[in-house]
Amino acid sequence: MPRSEKKLSAKTIMGNIIAIKNQMIKDNVKHKDLYTMIGSASAFEQGVSSTGEWIALTGEFEATNMEDGEISTAFKAFLPRDITHYFVAALKQASGSVVEFAVKIGIKLTDTTIGYEYTCAPIVPLKQSSAMQRLREEAKKMLALPAPKKGKE
Repeated sequence: MPRSEKKLSAKTIMGNIIAIKNQMIKDNVKHKDLYTMIGSASAFEQGVSSTGEWIALTGEFEATNMEDGEISTAFKAFLPRDITHYFVAALKQASGSVVEFAVKIGIKLTDTTIGYEYTCAPIVPLKQSSAMQRLREEAKKMLALPAPKKGKE
């Protein structure tokens, strides 16, 4: 059964990212896949914390830890900053629709101050989706069906 979380982030899904980075260095591994995330984002929130600015997607999300297969769910998700901006732009264009996605998040060793950066690969392309539009289309199909024939009396 999936574990319900307040939010999904690399830390809530994988634990200590620095420890993962250090193990990669020890094992001479340059890149490692961490988790997959599927979701339906309906909005985003922004704020500032002690670690800087943040952006969170809101909607329905499910992440699978690629090391142990554990599944976590939440209504708020934090993705790597670069990819989050892509989702924010898609949400702004969606005009009330949701943005559906599936991505694989990894970590790559770098020569930066923190020594790593996140990678993100789409599993399926981003898709704008509207529940109202789906219902409208389904209703049109149902209304287009011929009326049931009455039986002989």
